[in-house]
Amino acid sequence: MKITHFDDLPVATASYLNAKPASQSTVAGLRGVERTFLPITLGRVTGLPATLQGLVVASDLQGKVKNPRSRQFALLGEVLPEILRRVIEVELGGNPLKFGVLLAGDLFALLEKRGGLGDVIPVWEAFRGEFRWVAGVAGNHDQFGHSPEENRQFRQRSQCHLLEGTSVTVDELRIGGVSGIIGRKGKPNRLPVDTYLQQLTNVLDEKPDICLLHESPAVPEQRAPGKEEIREFLEMGPPTLAVCGHVPWKTPLLELPNGTQVLNSDARAFILLPE
Repeated sequence: MKITHFDDLPVATASYLNAKPASQSTVAGLRGVERTFLPITLGRVTGLPATLQGLVVASDLQGKVKNPRSRQFALLGEVLPEILRRVIEVELGGNPLKFGVLLAGDLFALLEKRGGLGDVIPVWEAFRGEFRWVAGVAGNHDQFGHSPEENRQFRQRSQCHLLEGTSVTVDELRIGGVSGIIGRKGKPNRLPVDTYLQQLTNVLDEKPDICLLHESPAVPEQRAPGKEEIREFLEMGPPTLAVCGHVPWKTPLLELPNGTQVLNSDARAFILLPE
């Protein structure tokens, strides 16, 4: 699978509120909150199976949107699927039930501060309700349910594939993924570097069409931050399309010397259509 083109301008945007790192401004009565926009960009890709009309890709949806009816805040990822569905139906004349979804993690947000840890099952369910299937990895701010039973029930949902050093085949696409980030034990969704890289090796050994990661590889010559170790292992593996997030890149799509493409979807959404 290979991305061949991206449009210069987004086909749509989604407005949301996000906690500012450090600010005294006020939006909607909340201190330190800014309004920003998530770009939704169209791209072209080769290698899609005939059963799919396209793929939706997103990560780091760390914001909230106020429901005009209930006046309550919802996670950005709970409302984004409906926006994407409308774009696919109205702008593209497509059928959302023939689109798969790839999520690269960090779908939870607080308005009081950046970060936090919380339940992202509602986001996955919102995407699953609008599209054919969802495959993804956990970010370092994501948890799945508030109890072991909720977590177990989520993992049994059909067409929801949480990848944790594992792979799955859906619509003839082999998709592998490593959840979390490299970090010290004792914090959620952190893996020792050896464990992380072993999981990545296991995934790449499956020769996936798509490799989902939350943490990005470093590509310093392109001023793209991330982990050097992840890049080294991606370059040693077979060419693939790696999707990641966690840190923003100015240029979302880069190619490594071995032919692997890396798509950074931090605070972005993409709709990939067949070439």
